[in-house]
Amino acid sequence: MPKCLCISVTFLDPVPAFHGRGSAGEPEWPPSPLRLFQALLAAAASRWRESQFDEYARPALEWLQHQDPPVIVAPGHHIALPFRLPVPNNDLDVTALAWAKRQKPRKQPSELKTMKNVTPTLMMNGDVIHYLWPLDDADRDFAKYRATLSQAAHCVTHLGWGVDMVAADVHEIPAGEADHLKGERWLPVEDSSATGYRVPVPETLDSLIQRHQAFLNRLGLDGFRPVSPLSAFRVVGYRRASDLGARPYVAFKLLHPVLERLAWFSATRANCVAAMARHAMATSRATGSTPMCTGIDPTARK
Repeated sequence: MPKCLCISVTFLDPVPAFHGRGSAGEPEWPPSPLRLFQALLAAAASRWRESQFDEYARPALEWLQHQDPPVIVAPGHHIALPFRLPVPNNDLDVTALAWAKRQKPRKQPSELKTMKNVTPTLMMNGDVIHYLWPLDDADRDFAKYRATLSQAAHCVTHLGWGVDMVAADVHEIPAGEADHLKGERWLPVEDSSATGYRVPVPETLDSLIQRHQAFLNRLGLDGFRPVSPLSAFRVVGYRRASDLGARPYVAFKLLHPVLERLAWFSATRANCVAAMARHAMATSRATGSTPMCTGIDPTARK
């Protein structure tokens, strides 16, 4: 019987909420597969160090980043009202410099705050998100990495912001059982109108490790070296199974029958123009010619 790899993430807050944002800064729901991959990498790096990471964690994560985008089963959600809260603005070095000179700082640490906009996503009727990858009978690699992925998942502490504390687990479940998991099913689709989510690619693991090293070495004798954003990922469209896809359409350009310019009509004649376009398309399909709308009054402008 076909099986699925299922990574389940349970949010621990009594009122489950998610604060992560997408690449454009908008609230992200459900959390992207790339976000889950980053959480697994951070957990694996905290469990296995240096040579142990290369021996245990790297092969499993490399296998995972080569898989197709997963199906996501998530609770219903709604975007809560945004609010603002004060956070440190990283100016404490100015105050510390005054203290070092035994001077009174112009501002106390409690005054070094900046306001941050927060828009949480609240979960409805559940607090568990499942990520599902199909496993066919020929895929024997997962058996080698199941224990490693499970141990890494048990070390995941949060998904998204630090306040989004979670517990994660790895299961291998029958495909029939996966079909009955509670929640909304988000499916990867090839549709430009679908919402795009970031997913890992074969280069993602090495790129994340290099970015971490760059972050550790961002301060040097030559000054501050900013860390470039992650670019080793791809964007895949996702849509809920219950949502209708975008309907196919064909765009037409209505030309003036005499003058070399576009013809336009008021909204009161939209039904006439639509009928002419349908007739022209039917005629061109029968004759194989270029469609032309006839019977249009070029003097009608209102």
